[in-house]
Amino acid sequence: MRGVRVAALIVGGVLFCVVMKPSIAQFEEPVRPRIIRTVDEAHRTVLKGNTHRLARPEFDLGAAPDQLQLDHVLLALRRTPEQQAALDSLLIEQQVKGSPFYQQWLTPAQFGERFGPAPEDIAQLVSWLQSRGFHVDNVPEGRDAIEFSGTAGQVRAAFHTAIHRFLVRGEEHWANAGDPEIPDALAGVVGGIANLNSFFATPQNVPSAQTFPIPSQPGAEPLFSVGPSFHALAPADYAVIYNLSPLYQAGIKGSGVTIAVVGRSNINLQDVKDFRRLFGLSNNPPQIVVNGKNPGDLGGGEEMEAVLDNAWAGAVAPSATVKFVVSASSKTADGTLLSEQYVINKNLADVMTESFALCEADVPRSYATYLSGLAQQAASQGITYVVSSGDSGSSGCDSTSKTKASGPLSVNVLGSSPYVTNVGGTQFNESAGRGPYWSTSSRSAYYLSANSYIPENAWNQSCTVAKCGGSANIMAGGGGTSEYFTKPAWQAGVAGIPTNNARALPDVSATASPGHDPYLLCLDGSCASSLGTPSFIGIGGTSAASPSFAGIMALVRQKAGKRLGSANPVLYELAAAEHFSACSGSSGTLPGTGCVFHDVTAGNNSVPGGHGYGTVNAPYTSGTGFDLATGLGSVNAANLVNQWSSAKR
Repeated sequence: MRGVRVAALIVGGVLFCVVMKPSIAQFEEPVRPRIIRTVDEAHRTVLKGNTHRLARPEFDLGAAPDQLQLDHVLLALRRTPEQQAALDSLLIEQQVKGSPFYQQWLTPAQFGERFGPAPEDIAQLVSWLQSRGFHVDNVPEGRDAIEFSGTAGQVRAAFHTAIHRFLVRGEEHWANAGDPEIPDALAGVVGGIANLNSFFATPQNVPSAQTFPIPSQPGAEPLFSVGPSFHALAPADYAVIYNLSPLYQAGIKGSGVTIAVVGRSNINLQDVKDFRRLFGLSNNPPQIVVNGKNPGDLGGGEEMEAVLDNAWAGAVAPSATVKFVVSASSKTADGTLLSEQYVINKNLADVMTESFALCEADVPRSYATYLSGLAQQAASQGITYVVSSGDSGSSGCDSTSKTKASGPLSVNVLGSSPYVTNVGGTQFNESAGRGPYWSTSSRSAYYLSANSYIPENAWNQSCTVAKCGGSANIMAGGGGTSEYFTKPAWQAGVAGIPTNNARALPDVSATASPGHDPYLLCLDGSCASSLGTPSFIGIGGTSAASPSFAGIMALVRQKAGKRLGSANPVLYELAAAEHFSACSGSSGTLPGTGCVFHDVTAGNNSVPGGHGYGTVNAPYTSGTGFDLATGLGSVNAANLVNQWSSAKR
């Protein structure tokens, strides 16, 4: 076996051979060849695939002024083919029981030493950037990039590409108008410039139209329902529906586990404190970690996203430590990307959740490759990385505010890497109304009214103008196939997985409909006792599903006693052993008590304007096993936690 050492010991005159388990440091000698020698500016290489697809001439408003300041630009570094092959092998072995490298997680420094450029090459790159007038801000321990700042004029002079202003879909953006160039000597180390545009990711949250007055006495009529089939969720409801309660009773609440929440807007921490107090959660608010300049509270959807993610990750895993990492965006650097990189290179958490989306069909391949490289580093360190699938259904390039999709079928590139667990959306289907699923009043002091698991369909509340008038929308859970990433080996063995060679999304799902079962939240002081009528707001979208599932993975992590790395290999292995005929989450019969997954077999995520909308050919339709609307379905959390260790991997 590769890397195994045998030691000979003589005890009492008897010769013993002892097999010594290797450490990660012994996996192989670091492949860190020095590449850069002499930098010759006269001979240059074009970094192809480094221009955003929407930075097109028809949208061009002209060049940026030379003095435009560009901060936190990331020069993405390239692995050698040998390094990439070694990393691919290690990531497999870290997930295979019996391998000497099973769950032998790296530190960021070990990752950088093993899979980053040679220190001499890093020094050469830093020297070259400084010689062109840039300020080098940071070289992360993982050696995936060099962070630098400068002006548009310096970028044009150094990289032979001009920054222009573009007007796209009514919004102005800065972006490089053509692929950058670098001296030939740097081409073996530099993969591109990861963030030279302001086509930033968008938060995936959708508020409901209702607010919910808070009863003055705990245990009173919850008043969180509108009609027979609209029920806003308290944390206690979520715990009953997805079977978290047995875990809590057994003391599995996330103790000793850290969840990192990715953000770019600060929050009023009191909103989360009020949320936890009103729902009987322990006094364990998130810790705010500001990476660099504090962006402040940006309000609107940005603030809503941040409060939602922090509140509900901590609601599902109430004893976990939630660390909210917030980074300010610059002219061409998305704060969410800077927060991702910070979490990973600081090795800050066991589980990481991100509820933003960016259309894969729009971004250049170089950016998708860089994001997946970050996700690989996270996986090698044992971090379980969870991302929302998006809220525009199969038409992931369109905003939920539109009434008709015009873009292509596409997925969220932030979650399309095989090393990310992508979380889609479902919608509860109570059929005739409350029925057996909801009580007419609270059954506990903290607003519990759910009685059991509730059947689920794919979340799709999209509606045409002809049918809904001013309420028309394209809201639905994201899903589809990646154009950049091939199908990983573990995405197999489950009925419904497409036969093509593309990475398929989402992996799992959870309730996400703001128009049917929104998550309750405190926002902008809405729950403050000083108000005349304190109220919760309702919010949905896969931005709620992602942090909630991250909370579930924190419970898995606590029970396992160690970091898990990428969750996907085990999720699909457990699904391959599932008897889906007994685990339907869309029939009138409750799934079997031993099911890990609730198989969602009803609905689709096609939206108005999208290909096949309203027809039997609508993509993507739910079905038995895996599908491109809900993945493997939602989970029975207690069964997932308790059966995790049964996986043979």
